[in-house]
Amino acid sequence: LIVLEAVKAVEKEEFSQNKILKKSSFPPIVTFDRNLKSKEKELFNRDKVQTIRINFSHRDPDWFPQLHDIFKTGDTILGTLAFGDNLFTNAGVRFKGSSSYYFTPYEGKKSYDITLDTTENKERLFRNRKLNLNNGFLDPTMVREMLYLWICRHYVPTGKASYMHLIINDESWGAYTSVQQIDTAFFQEWFDNKGNRWRGILSRDGYSKVPKTFNISQPFTWQGPQVENYYGFYELRRKANDDAWLNLIEVCRQLQMYSSTEIEMKFDSVFAVDNALWMIALQNIFMDNDSFLRKGYDYYIYEEPTHQRMYLIQHDGNESFGTGVKGQWPKNVSFELDPFYQATNSNFPLIKRLLEVPSFRQRYLAHMRTIIHEWLNWDIL
Repeated sequence: LIVLEAVKAVEKEEFSQNKILKKSSFPPIVTFDRNLKSKEKELFNRDKVQTIRINFSHRDPDWFPQLHDIFKTGDTILGTLAFGDNLFTNAGVRFKGSSSYYFTPYEGKKSYDITLDTTENKERLFRNRKLNLNNGFLDPTMVREMLYLWICRHYVPTGKASYMHLIINDESWGAYTSVQQIDTAFFQEWFDNKGNRWRGILSRDGYSKVPKTFNISQPFTWQGPQVENYYGFYELRRKANDDAWLNLIEVCRQLQMYSSTEIEMKFDSVFAVDNALWMIALQNIFMDNDSFLRKGYDYYIYEEPTHQRMYLIQHDGNESFGTGVKGQWPKNVSFELDPFYQATNSNFPLIKRLLEVPSFRQRYLAHMRTIIHEWLNWDIL
């Protein structure tokens, strides 16, 4: 037991997030607080269920079918939103989601995207301009997303989450999980918000030479030097310089062309390897179905401008702990997923190439052990 405790101590010292990329000449950009004291405690308060009230005009009683009508357009319906003593009179409301929208009944409990102020004033609630209220799709416990995102925040950049009671026109719509928007306020918290950033998306018809595939979006796959070949896989959310797309393409090229030795010695200078290993380990252990690991989309990329170095950003945890549509995980796998899932899949070159390097593979396993030691304990969970 003494030896085991000593090994655990060494692992936590060698691979703790506070010493991210310890062996690299590039200093960590992400600041991790192991206590994670929220600056927006009033909004993302994990200790209680708070209340959000939305009122639509009584002259517009058909707000619910109207939200269905505009779902695909991105438009919103104006309403008044109240949170505690805070009142927003020009809040834009719309339904959000994909599976959580289409696989719930027409008159059922939908997820909501709320812009707190649609005018040029851009008023904010504790630095937040948007609210995401998730309906707990596929999770009757309403616990998985909240718990998973909280755990991820200890290792990789991840949005906050809390519980909200939603009341619309004085009618209760039940409990929702409120998840922080991955926007300017988020990147100011974790980085300096001056870099390029993308969202990994599902391949779209007409944008890429690669056919649209629901289950495989092929993240970081080399598609040649033409910028337009990458538009269907990534959505540029913020362009900080003219080299944004060229830098992302160069990352894909290195993953395709570099030898394992070059990946080990050079790749960390353009892509935060340790950050990626933590994220892959988290998504594997907690079987995050709607993830970079499983589907290859619903994640963010941030390029830190000082060193022009990219980071993966965790996003969307509503299908963690093995949830999701039946049959999407490997056959006969329930909760015993191979730790090296996708490690031989050429459609996932970032995972494949990193785990081909013995030192990265060992570090990845050490990260898995750390997460297991720190979280897979019922007294903790």
